[in-house]
Amino acid sequence: IYSFRKKFGYNTSNEIIYDYAMNLMDNTTSNNVIAAASSKFVTSKKKDYKYEKITIETPDEIIRKLRLTMLISLRGAGRFIDINKNEQKKIDHVLNKYSSNINFGDDKDNYFDYMGAVDKKLFFSQLLVETQEAKDAKEKAIERWSTENDWSFLKNEMLNSVEKRPTSHLILKYVKETARLEFLSAIVIKKALPNLRIIANYKADDQGIPFNTASGGRNSQIGADIDVFEGNIHAIIEPTISKARSFQVEHELPSIRNHVLATAHKDIEDKLRFNEWFSLFLASNISRDVGDQVALIRQTNNVDIFPWDIRDFVDFSQSIASIRDYKIIRDYVKPQTMPKI
Repeated sequence: IYSFRKKFGYNTSNEIIYDYAMNLMDNTTSNNVIAAASSKFVTSKKKDYKYEKITIETPDEIIRKLRLTMLISLRGAGRFIDINKNEQKKIDHVLNKYSSNINFGDDKDNYFDYMGAVDKKLFFSQLLVETQEAKDAKEKAIERWSTENDWSFLKNEMLNSVEKRPTSHLILKYVKETARLEFLSAIVIKKALPNLRIIANYKADDQGIPFNTASGGRNSQIGADIDVFEGNIHAIIEPTISKARSFQVEHELPSIRNHVLATAHKDIEDKLRFNEWFSLFLASNISRDVGDQVALIRQTNNVDIFPWDIRDFVDFSQSIASIRDYKIIRDYVKPQTMPKI
């Protein structure tokens, strides 16, 4: 790759990349020489090694799998990959232990024992406290994306996430839809209210780009997706890509209720200045049952949850002055009542 870039730079056409990649498939030529495949080989093998597969699908799939390790960061607006400095110890361990290939010969049992072993040094513990550097990287990414992207882009990408439509964005296409929605939701809030302090709880690389969604509540962790702070207000943002009525009502809303309660109790125990707590629930295809359940939670637990359709949420966010402006029960989630006779 380095030799190829030295020869052609960074703006090479996909056609050239394809020809040179095809030469690596040709067992009759040397892989140590950067050269294009012969026209004879390309003609004979182009049905086996399709153009789109070599230039688009395979590179994308490799980067997705590398990011699953949480050891790889995206650089240069998604055009480059690098090590994730947040996990330097794991990376050093991989380089020290796995840089050399092992020749197992015909010993299949030894091969499968080795490949099936689990290296506990590569585990990611849910109990580890996130470093300040990692938190700062996420905040900087949210702020940068909020200034660099317009409302139309953010709304379209949020809708792409919930509709599970593919995105062509060089970074977002490597972020799973659930984590992508949390990321974009934080960006929209920051764009609407630039002075807010936002703490997003998804797992991210050293550039602040998400690997995975926020973890559920464990031990001392509350498990909220996004914490937002404004004056005496501590609000939480809870987006979901699920459109299922049962999931929204039976899973999401009870969890959000518990997050708000736990947040309020912890803030009081820690003697923080906050005295107003509520949550925004972001979803698509919101059922009327969500509105009924929200009203019941308010009556039973004194917890305020405000459901927002994602499209409505982004449009409304373009003309607000405070996080309190979201404290509205929209018509599509007003509780159902018996008709007046």
